[in-house]
Amino acid sequence: MDDNKLLKLALDTGEAMLSGGAETHRVEDTMRRILATSHSEGVEAQALNTMLIVSIPSKEKGSLTLSRGIRKRSTNFEKICFANDLSRAFVSGEITLDDAAIVIAEVKNLPSFDPRLTTLCYGIAGASFCLVLGGVWLDGLISFALSFFIGFLLWLAREKNIPYCFTPLFGGFIAALGTSLFALWLPLQIDLVIIGSITPMLPGVTISNSVRDIMESNFISGTSKLAEACLIAASIACGVAFGLSILG
Repeated sequence: MDDNKLLKLALDTGEAMLSGGAETHRVEDTMRRILATSHSEGVEAQALNTMLIVSIPSKEKGSLTLSRGIRKRSTNFEKICFANDLSRAFVSGEITLDDAAIVIAEVKNLPSFDPRLTTLCYGIAGASFCLVLGGVWLDGLISFALSFFIGFLLWLAREKNIPYCFTPLFGGFIAALGTSLFALWLPLQIDLVIIGSITPMLPGVTISNSVRDIMESNFISGTSKLAEACLIAASIACGVAFGLSILG
């Protein structure tokens, strides 16, 4: 078995999973199982939030190590499921190394969700949270409109490669300012509308993954994800505070 191809397959699989929002300990376990198909001992696989490192021993060339930076991350469970299925098929011998390399390339290039559908889901989620918290239909309608616009803003920010910490800041600002403007003419429950509008931006998956990583003793990845979640939450809070302060 070609060691370089094996290392690349492990990195490609780990990248597909990590960029889709998988926990780092799950990524490490998957890469380690792939590498162990050819080397029973001396296999190493490390995953951080933005980097993957794999290493295997080689009698002919000595220890071989490859690393790869992960620049784009999102939440895409479809990628994680496909990568998991591929790794299981390869480890069990149902698929060859060359075929697995072709399949994982297709998995990595899976198209993102339709931005129109994503934006619509932002609006529906915002309105739903507002209604669940006790808002009336008018509050839900305004929350839907603001969440819809915030979802469009987040999609546009990803397309323009705007730093992620700025998008929740702008989102919180739009939620607070928009609610305040509508409240000048409509009898809104301002707090419920704002909460519903910003809820889709909250880093719930990031917090869950950070806790699981810390429980698995991946302290570097866990604490860095926790810091990321705190930064996002602080950005949303600052945006809301600034938006409310404009109209008092």
